[in-house]
Amino acid sequence: MALEEEIIKKIEKISSDISELKKAYFIVNSDIIDKYMNRIFNTDIRRNIWIKYDCSKTQQEIGKLAGTSQKNVSRFIEKYFENGFLIDKNGKISKVLNYTPINWLQKSDEEEKE
Repeated sequence: MALEEEIIKKIEKISSDISELKKAYFIVNSDIIDKYMNRIFNTDIRRNIWIKYDCSKTQQEIGKLAGTSQKNVSRFIEKYFENGFLIDKNGKISKVLNYTPINWLQKSDEEEKE
Protein backbone atom coordinates (compact mmCIF):
# COMPACT_ATOMS: atom_id res chain seq x y z
CA MET A 1 0.00 0.00 0.00
CA ALA A 2 2.84 2.41 0.83
CA LEU A 3 4.29 1.94 -2.64
CA GLU A 4 0.96 2.84 -4.27
CA GLU A 5 0.67 5.97 -2.12
CA GLU A 6 4.21 6.98 -3.06
CA ILE A 7 3.44 6.51 -6.77
CA ILE A 8 0.24 8.53 -6.44
CA LYS A 9 2.13 11.37 -4.71
CA LYS A 10 4.76 11.38 -7.46
CA ILE A 11 2.10 11.46 -10.17
CA GLU A 12 0.33 14.35 -8.40
CA LYS A 13 3.65 16.23 -8.16
CA ILE A 14 4.35 15.68 -11.85
CA SER A 15 0.83 16.84 -12.70
CA SER A 16 1.31 19.96 -10.58
CA ASP A 17 4.67 20.68 -12.22
CA ILE A 18 3.16 20.30 -15.69
CA SER A 19 0.36 22.67 -14.73
CA GLU A 20 2.88 25.28 -13.59
CA LEU A 21 4.91 24.90 -16.80
CA LYS A 22 1.73 25.28 -18.84
CA LYS A 23 0.89 28.53 -17.04
CA ALA A 24 4.39 29.86 -17.65
CA TYR A 25 4.17 28.86 -21.32
CA PHE A 26 0.94 30.83 -21.75
CA ILE A 27 2.37 33.88 -19.98
CA VAL A 28 5.53 33.89 -22.09
CA ASN A 29 3.74 33.17 -25.38
CA SER A 30 0.41 34.93 -24.86
CA ASP A 31 1.05 37.54 -27.57
CA ILE A 32 1.81 34.87 -30.17
CA ILE A 33 -1.15 32.74 -29.10
CA ASP A 34 -3.47 35.78 -29.12
CA LYS A 35 -2.42 36.77 -32.65
CA TYR A 36 -2.93 33.23 -33.90
CA MET A 37 -6.34 32.90 -32.26
CA ASN A 38 -7.41 36.30 -33.62
CA ARG A 39 -6.62 35.06 -37.14
CA ILE A 40 -8.51 31.80 -36.65
CA PHE A 41 -11.49 33.15 -34.70
CA ASN A 42 -11.91 36.23 -36.86
CA THR A 43 -15.46 37.31 -36.00
CA ASP A 44 -17.08 38.41 -32.76
CA ILE A 45 -19.58 35.55 -33.05
CA ARG A 46 -16.81 32.94 -33.29
CA ARG A 47 -14.99 34.51 -30.36
CA ASN A 48 -18.17 34.56 -28.28
CA ILE A 49 -18.85 30.92 -29.06
CA TRP A 50 -15.29 30.06 -28.01
CA ILE A 51 -15.70 31.98 -24.76
CA LYS A 52 -19.05 30.39 -23.91
CA TYR A 53 -18.23 26.89 -25.16
CA ASP A 54 -17.92 24.06 -22.70
CA CYS A 55 -19.05 20.50 -23.10
CA SER A 56 -21.60 20.75 -20.29
CA LYS A 57 -23.91 23.06 -22.26
CA THR A 58 -26.09 22.25 -25.23
CA GLN A 59 -25.47 23.91 -28.56
CA GLN A 60 -28.70 25.85 -28.10
CA GLU A 61 -27.55 27.15 -24.68
CA ILE A 62 -24.17 28.17 -26.09
CA GLY A 63 -25.85 29.93 -29.00
CA LYS A 64 -28.10 31.89 -26.65
CA LEU A 65 -25.15 32.88 -24.44
CA ALA A 66 -23.00 33.80 -27.47
CA GLY A 67 -25.78 35.75 -29.19
CA THR A 68 -26.14 33.43 -32.17
CA SER A 69 -28.11 30.44 -33.40
CA GLN A 70 -27.70 26.78 -32.56
CA LYS A 71 -26.95 26.22 -36.25
CA ASN A 72 -23.95 28.59 -36.08
CA VAL A 73 -22.70 26.79 -32.97
CA SER A 74 -23.05 23.46 -34.77
CA ARG A 75 -21.05 24.79 -37.76
CA PHE A 76 -18.44 26.20 -35.36
CA ILE A 77 -18.03 22.83 -33.64
CA GLU A 78 -17.78 20.99 -36.94
CA LYS A 79 -15.23 23.44 -38.41
CA TYR A 80 -12.98 23.68 -35.36
CA PHE A 81 -13.23 19.94 -34.65
CA GLU A 82 -11.93 19.29 -38.17
CA ASN A 83 -9.16 21.87 -37.64
CA GLY A 84 -8.05 20.33 -34.35
CA PHE A 85 -9.19 23.03 -31.92
CA LEU A 86 -11.82 20.71 -30.48
CA ILE A 87 -11.43 17.02 -29.64
CA ASP A 88 -13.67 14.17 -28.59
CA LYS A 89 -13.07 13.25 -24.95
CA ASN A 90 -15.21 10.31 -23.92
CA GLY A 91 -18.06 11.34 -26.20
CA LYS A 92 -17.90 15.04 -25.30
CA ILE A 93 -16.38 17.66 -27.59
CA SER A 94 -13.80 19.64 -25.60
CA LYS A 95 -11.37 22.45 -26.31
CA VAL A 96 -7.82 21.33 -27.02
CA LEU A 97 -6.53 24.65 -25.78
CA ASN A 98 -8.34 25.95 -22.72
CA TYR A 99 -7.24 29.53 -23.28
CA THR A 100 -9.05 32.72 -24.23
CA PRO A 101 -7.28 36.01 -25.01
CA ILE A 102 -7.94 38.53 -22.25
CA ASN A 103 -9.20 41.20 -24.65
CA TRP A 104 -11.96 38.82 -25.82
CA LEU A 105 -13.08 38.34 -22.23
CA GLN A 106 -13.03 42.07 -21.56
CA LYS A 107 -15.13 42.77 -24.66
CA SER A 108 -17.55 39.98 -23.74
CA ASP A 109 -17.93 41.40 -20.21
CA GLU A 110 -18.59 44.88 -21.61
CA GLU A 111 -21.24 43.52 -23.98
CA GLU A 112 -22.96 41.64 -21.15
CA LYS A 113 -23.14 44.83 -19.05
CA GLU A 114 -24.92 46.71 -21.85
